[in-house]
Amino acid sequence: MNFKFISIHLKCKSGNIDYKFNDHITALYGNIGVGKTSLMNLIGFCLGNDLVRTLAIDEQVLSCTLKTLYFQNEVSFTRKLSSNFITITTNGKEQCLRIKDGFPEKTITDFFYEKEGVQALFWMSKKSSSAHRKTKITFPNFYWFSYLNQDEIDSSLFYFKDSQNYYKEIASRSVLFNCLGGNSQVEAEYQNRLRNYAVALDETNKRITFINEIRETTQLFSINLSNEIIKKKREVLSLQVILDQLTAQINRDHLSCNIAEMLEIQHKIGLYEAEIKYLTVFGKMKTLLDSQTTLKKQIENELTDAEIEKAESRSTNQFFNKNLDILKELFQETLISVGFPGMDAGDYIKLYSRDFSPILYSYGGRKKADFYTLSSGGKKTIYKVCFAIAIHRLIKKCKLKTLIPQVLIIDTPMKNISEREDANLYNGLFTLLFNLFKSGGELDNIQLIIVDKELHPLFDKDDITQYHFTNDKPLIPFYHI
Repeated sequence: MNFKFISIHLKCKSGNIDYKFNDHITALYGNIGVGKTSLMNLIGFCLGNDLVRTLAIDEQVLSCTLKTLYFQNEVSFTRKLSSNFITITTNGKEQCLRIKDGFPEKTITDFFYEKEGVQALFWMSKKSSSAHRKTKITFPNFYWFSYLNQDEIDSSLFYFKDSQNYYKEIASRSVLFNCLGGNSQVEAEYQNRLRNYAVALDETNKRITFINEIRETTQLFSINLSNEIIKKKREVLSLQVILDQLTAQINRDHLSCNIAEMLEIQHKIGLYEAEIKYLTVFGKMKTLLDSQTTLKKQIENELTDAEIEKAESRSTNQFFNKNLDILKELFQETLISVGFPGMDAGDYIKLYSRDFSPILYSYGGRKKADFYTLSSGGKKTIYKVCFAIAIHRLIKKCKLKTLIPQVLIIDTPMKNISEREDANLYNGLFTLLFNLFKSGGELDNIQLIIVDKELHPLFDKDDITQYHFTNDKPLIPFYHI
């Protein structure tokens, strides 16, 4: 997506602020709480993301305008802080777009799909117990691969395995799958099947859990309930015979001495009948537990088969497969270039299309690391940054059509890495970034915006735009605590 930032304009109560961006590299640095990340969030806000509020923004900012270069035209995106609309201005003409679907008006996502000539991506979301609806993959979902934000840079690999948010997981995989050349319609059908299986499996697990909770409170599940019910019924029949005999004796001899005995027998019959009902219910629950356990296994097998079919469908797509292999190679190259800790000669990457989570293996085939098992936050950051770089290298190398913007924002890569204690890694990352994104570098058509606590010496150059935010010179200088 040929899309670059020119500047951002903040309209505030006490005045206006403008920040310009370099065609190649822009560096923002300074201590905590001075507005570096807030500026990046305001960029995303102009493009349809939710607002990340701060006291300074709430107190001062009225609206923000992101000026961009898009298809060789200057295009501005303006959004008021309290608005669900974005005003797009091109060549003096304005159009007002909604942020989210579900309304008659066109959205910012529709605008980008149409401009790029890309077929809109959807997934089937479950609206109720029986109804499904198509949910559009939005532009902010594509933007995830361009903005590595401070809060999630070491906690999420683009939501590929986000168990807390199914939509984010599906959306992120759909974006990369489509970028690599996958068939979004076929993918949507598989997503729908997998979604249904996942819902059915969840409901079955809830039933099993409920029954097991009851099971823990009684020993009835450990005995033969059918035999117990038969015994109780025999006891009832036996007592009923005695009761009938006593009743006949009273009617014949006009005796009243057996009344107490008859009442006691009736009481016992009532207790046994209650126990029979109780045991019958538990018998049904035990049968239900067995049937639900069998159903769970069946659903799990069907889910596995669907995932295999999905993977096989992808494997027949040669274009997709080729791009996946190239992405794997580029990621491995990037890790080596940055000097990723613990990576030895002969190590290699495996990248599976089922979740796009790259795994590092040793020469002997032993799994060494993936994003989710890395213990160090610093290593996770480097792993994610390198994967993002590899994706942007792939897009340029293979000229892939995607809504992922030609911008890479890396917000605080050094938050878990010391410039002094981890000097090799620190220098390795910034050397790689400088060589890739500088004028004449491999990614010189892509903007890099690097946000960190310190300015690396490589970035202290006249042709690199720098902003040094401090407590005395924050993002919004009009705000005072």
